[in-house]
Amino acid sequence: MCVPDAPEIAPLSEQSLFLQGQRLRLTCLVTRGDVPLKFAWVKDGAVLNLTSGSDNSGSDAPEYEALDEFSTSLKFREIKPHHAGNYTCVVSNGAASAMRSAEIVVTGQYTKTIT
Repeated sequence: MCVPDAPEIAPLSEQSLFLQGQRLRLTCLVTRGDVPLKFAWVKDGAVLNLTSGSDNSGSDAPEYEALDEFSTSLKFREIKPHHAGNYTCVVSNGAASAMRSAEIVVTGQYTKTIT
């Protein structure tokens, strides 16, 4: 008899402080656990309604990308103050669910250096 392996998630981000205007990608990588895996992203306790491959280039909403069967990401083209918050990746399979969070704090303004 084979016992299902619960998912484990790598840390989402090494950094938590971002300047307004910077880019950011939060990647949710499942380092172990049986497939199939179901992914969800949550911000401040509310599930984000995201679809893979959606083109949000006309808005400043984060873009969701299914990278492969073990990972997804949220891509921010330009961080803004309202993006600040606690982002959680929730992954579940037939064995269990796992969560990993990262806090995003937006400070100051990013300025380009022209040389």
